[in-house]
Amino acid sequence: MKQKLIKNIGALAILIFALGCATGGGKQGAVQGAQNPVLTGIDVTDNKLNIVVDKPFTYTIYKSSDPYKVIVELPDVRMGFAPAKIKSDKAGITEITPSQTEDPVSTKLEILLSSPVTVEPVYKDTTLALKVKEEPEAKGAEITSEAPKAEEKVQEVSVPTAKAEEPVKWAEVAQPEQKAVPAAESKEEPAAAGAEQKAIMAAAVKENDKTAKSEQKTTVARELPPATSILQVKIEKGQDVLKVVIKGNGSLNPNVFRLDNRAVLDIPSVDMAAVLPAAVPLPLTSIRAGRHKDKTRLVLDMKEGTSFDVAAIEDSVIISFRLPEKERYAAKAAEGETKVAEVEAKAVVETQGKPGESRYKGQKISLDFQDADIGPIFKLLADISGYNFIIDPSVKGRITMKLMNVPWDQALDIILQTFNFTKSMEGNIIWIAPTDMFAKIQNAKMAEKAQREKQEDLVQEIVRINYAEAGTISGAISSGKLLSPRGSITIDSRMNTLIIQDTQRSIDKIKDLVKVMDVSKPQVMIEAKIVTASTSYSQSLGIRWGGAFAGGPDSTGKGGIKSLGNETSGSFSVNTPVSSAIGTGGVLAMTIGTANSVNVNLSLSALETIKKSKTLSNPRILTMDNEPATITQGVTFYTTSTSAEGTKTEAQNAALSLAVTPKITPDGYIYLKLTVSDDSLASVTPPVKNTKTLSTQALVKDGETLVLGGIYTDTEVNDETGIPLLSKIPILGWLFKTKQDTGPGPSEMLIFITPRVVSKPI
Repeated sequence: MKQKLIKNIGALAILIFALGCATGGGKQGAVQGAQNPVLTGIDVTDNKLNIVVDKPFTYTIYKSSDPYKVIVELPDVRMGFAPAKIKSDKAGITEITPSQTEDPVSTKLEILLSSPVTVEPVYKDTTLALKVKEEPEAKGAEITSEAPKAEEKVQEVSVPTAKAEEPVKWAEVAQPEQKAVPAAESKEEPAAAGAEQKAIMAAAVKENDKTAKSEQKTTVARELPPATSILQVKIEKGQDVLKVVIKGNGSLNPNVFRLDNRAVLDIPSVDMAAVLPAAVPLPLTSIRAGRHKDKTRLVLDMKEGTSFDVAAIEDSVIISFRLPEKERYAAKAAEGETKVAEVEAKAVVETQGKPGESRYKGQKISLDFQDADIGPIFKLLADISGYNFIIDPSVKGRITMKLMNVPWDQALDIILQTFNFTKSMEGNIIWIAPTDMFAKIQNAKMAEKAQREKQEDLVQEIVRINYAEAGTISGAISSGKLLSPRGSITIDSRMNTLIIQDTQRSIDKIKDLVKVMDVSKPQVMIEAKIVTASTSYSQSLGIRWGGAFAGGPDSTGKGGIKSLGNETSGSFSVNTPVSSAIGTGGVLAMTIGTANSVNVNLSLSALETIKKSKTLSNPRILTMDNEPATITQGVTFYTTSTSAEGTKTEAQNAALSLAVTPKITPDGYIYLKLTVSDDSLASVTPPVKNTKTLSTQALVKDGETLVLGGIYTDTEVNDETGIPLLSKIPILGWLFKTKQDTGPGPSEMLIFITPRVVSKPI
């Protein structure tokens, strides 16, 4: 009984073990079916490498900065064997280093080449074949074939130039394979030409095993016969590029080379049936064509420094010309086409270049992606740039893009702008995350800083101000928000001192500001020379005459001149002497008598005055930079005025004054704002003030003299006083009038200003 029980227990255990194995095997098979594609083999032959995967897969091929290395990346593919270096003794390939990453799953193959060569991928079934081809000669046209699309064959020609531009790295990105379509539904997509461009080839199979077996179709690319004639030559102008399109009646296979500033195309076995353009835009200067024995040669003359690319696409050849970099900028500025796009990036500080310079300095690359995940693209940019990339886990997305010959950092910014991401650069590390995350980090830093300031101890410090005013510096501190929320500042005007209570960090910032503002102002010595020169001339002629009876007979009883210079009693019939206001002048008086005691009294007066005067005033004044200063010299007189309130006396000044405000510029000039006035008293009663004033602003170099045009006056007066009618009689009229001529009397004032910066206080 006991033995039977043991046998039953053993049988039950065997049954449970068998069921467990069967169940485990079922689960394993289910998991295996859902696993990623697995790399099962790497086969190396001469100039060829076969990569075998058990399922359809996608791939990316790109060149690193090392010309002897090619990297193949297989997204979502696991390795079916332990990663180890594979040494090769075959031609073209020396070593393969496989590696695998887990998040995300990806397999990478680093292939070392025996020489810098071109790698051409060919995808068939689940095998990727990489064929190693020698680089073409520099003088020939490099023609590579791109993977044909639906009934379409594309060839691209790359032309090396004498002045090569910066090398361009091409990322070869796998594209999802499209099902074949009839010729009527196919759409042609022209291939873009770039400087020293490499073939952009892609192939990816997204079909499952059933589709591969039941729905797989074979598409044959349409072959064009060789061209026999050139039918058209036309020019297409785009932004920063000028294209010349040569169209034939079949496929064209040109031999392209550069000769000085000419692009030469030799097209074999064709005739020239097209009309060349009569006028060509820059950078081209002319287009010529000639027929040779077995070919047609086209010569395109261009400006010096112009680069060009050539692409052969079916029945056309496209030559793309690019202006030199500086001329492209000049043309954009002239046409008003320059557009500056500034992207806001919180918590990111980027150095801007000088005006007219691009802020992107990275190596130029070309990218072509179709619905690609951005993670591998960031890996590609990291490898090209040499920077370390840190990608936040929330950075996800897929993008379709085609960029030709652009700096890698510009391509990175375009991707970041598309998804509203932001980068932060610290040394050689680039951290990429969503913009709102950077904003949160910035806010957290600000909150942490505010919290630290709240916990920091307050200190008090007295800052003495030497040259500036304490109130002025206090205002600058407040407007600059240098005080923390807990800080305070007190002004001691008597000692010109600031009493500050705040955190030590804020006080240090305030003291730095005080060092900048509390400096002595430079002083300026203003020397002025005021010269006044005047000349006056006047002449006068007057007469007085009349008759009178003598008081008694003459002692001799005879008439005649009794005396000279004395007048007898009586009044003058004509009294027009020289005005006493200008002086008495010379007087000739006589009395003429007759026997009948009748006297004629005659008095002639004449005056001529010549006056010359010259006045030199030389005031000097010392003032500080940007501070007004005034100097005055003159007299004070009083005027009396009568009103209903009574008699009022006011003081008036007649003075020579100079008011100036200098301002020193950083380049050694002195900006002057000055007013010069010269007042004088007129010789009349009540006194009248003559005023001469000059106000101006000028820019003078230190030590130079500024000459100001003075005030020039010229006075001329003709005054005639006489008896009406009688004074108008010719000749005899002089017996009845007095004439006074004053002038010409020119007067001029010149002002010379010389400012000098005083290096040390006087």
